[in-house]
Amino acid sequence: MKQLRDYGIYNLPGIKRELYLVPSGKQTYFLYDCEFGSRLPPRFSVANNGCLINWFKDSTLWTVDDLIDTGETYKNIRFSAP
Repeated sequence: MKQLRDYGIYNLPGIKRELYLVPSGKQTYFLYDCEFGSRLPPRFSVANNGCLINWFKDSTLWTVDDLIDTGETYKNIRFSAP
């Protein structure tokens, strides 16, 4: 399975908008839409086996190996206060 970068910006084949990766615990990640950030639920989560699950909890045909790293890092990170 491909090594992922925290807050790295990625593209997926067939998806126009870029996604950024947010860690959510050990080996768990969410992919958010760069345009909307965390104002919307994550577009995808990453399952333990590397498969991408959409926000409706449906499996997709993509895995982390399909993510194309742009080399950029998402910089518009806003943390919400508890």
